[in-house]
Parts: sequence; C-alpha cells; structure tokens
Amino acid sequence: MTAPTAVAYSGHPGAYAEQAAARFLPHQPTQAVAGFAAVVDAVRDGTAAWGVLPCENRYAGSVPDAIRAVLAGGLPIVADLWLPVPHALLAQPGVGLASLTEATSHPQALKQCDAFLARHQLTPIPALTTATAARAVALAGPRHRAAIAPPAAAAHYGLDIVADHITTDPDNATRFWLVGRVGSAPWAGSPRTVTVAVHADRFDARAAPPGRVLLEKGSGGLWVVDVPPDARATLAALTQQGRGPVHPLGCYPRLEYP
Repeated sequence: MTAPTAVAYSGHPGAYAEQAAARFLPHQPTQAVAGFAAVVDAVRDGTAAWGVLPCENRYAGSVPDAIRAVLAGGLPIVADLWLPVPHALLAQPGVGLASLTEATSHPQALKQCDAFLARHQLTPIPALTTATAARAVALAGPRHRAAIAPPAAAAHYGLDIVADHITTDPDNATRFWLVGRVGSAPWAGSPRTVTVAVHADRFDARAAPPGRVLLEKGSGGLWVVDVPPDARATLAALTQQGRGPVHPLGCYPRLEYP
C-alpha cells in the first residue's frame, strides 16, 4: 500500500490554508476537506500525511475551533508559519460595491475586516472558510452578497475583485500549524516553540513568563500555552498552577520565507 503524501486543509481550493500547505510542503499534493476536525481525521485515518490548521491571527486572536480539533485529535504539531492574509472583497461579475449589502466569510476573516464592513454597512454572514464563501457566491449568489477571500480566489471562481487589502490591520497575518503523526516531521530545524496544554482553575501568565495563552476554556478548564523550548521555569510554573501534568502538543520549528 502506498503511503499517503497529501496535505489536508479545511475548505475549498483557493483557501489561505491551501497556500499555507504549499509553503509548508511545496512538492506535495493538497487535499480539501470539510472542517478542522476533518483535517485531523484525514491524517489519523491515513488518507493524508499531514494537516494544516490556523491557530491564531495577529488582529483577531486565536482560532478556538482549530485548536480544539488538534487537542481532540492527539496529533503532534510539527511546524508552524505566519502567512500574510490580504483579504479582498469578491463579487459576481459586474456587481459594484454600491450594490452589495452582505459579506460572507469565515468568522475570523469577518472580524479581521470589521472596519471595512462597518464603513460600507455590509452585514457579515459566517461561512466555513474564505474559499468556501467565494465558491458559494460564485455558484449561488445572491448578487447583493460578496465574499471576503484571498485575491487569488477571484480568478479561481470567476469573481471580480471589488476591493483589495480590506483588512483593518494592513499587516494582517495568520499563523498555521502543520500536524502529522509521531515521527512525521519533514524537517530537522531547531525547535522555536513548545505548545502545551494544562488543566487549571486559573492561569496567570505573569507568574510564568514568557508563557503566552492561545486558548482559554475558562475556570477549571483546559489552557493551551506557547513557551520557548528552553523555558523550563515556565513549564515548572505551569505544572504548579495546573491540576495534573503539562501535556505537550508539539516542540517544533518555524518556517521562515524571504
């Protein structure tokens, strides 16, 4: 039986996650699936070798559903990268901005473009992913609805770019994780980050610098925290604050691109 080589991502072709997959592993095929849990499932059941999921955005913060999918799936994080996310507003051919009343996209993308939406009085409509939104606008409309999606998705789905670079933060970027099975890390780079989970009634990052909270499930819940790979004091402080041992989710390099 041939070993899987695909990189799974959530959504449809043209998604930012597909772009991230191509940056992580430019010579591997990509595989679109429906949802973050499906990305993890594809790796676990052997239909994909790796999976790509967004974990946080510089403006809008963490992506809780994706982080929880990684937690539930039990796959190690093997690398991460930051991808520029210059959202565009895409509409059916011939439809101008003045004719639009709605914008559909992933909730994170809608939040990242909140100032533009408010300025043009566009009602936000949540979608599974940015590319899913673009595909839906192209196939079904209605014509007064646009999609917030990657500029490259316009040509892919036959849409017009009505407005470009519409993010509230002009340097908008999203961090993506690459997950795989144990021993599947495709590089031997030096670890830059350790991500751990800890059960705690509360978490005080000031008591364990330089820990940084990615996910907070509330009082008595599970916390997901990034720490440097040599931050033994931080891990010890996390253990003291928590109820039970710290659970590592990955110790991994960050890919850098010129």
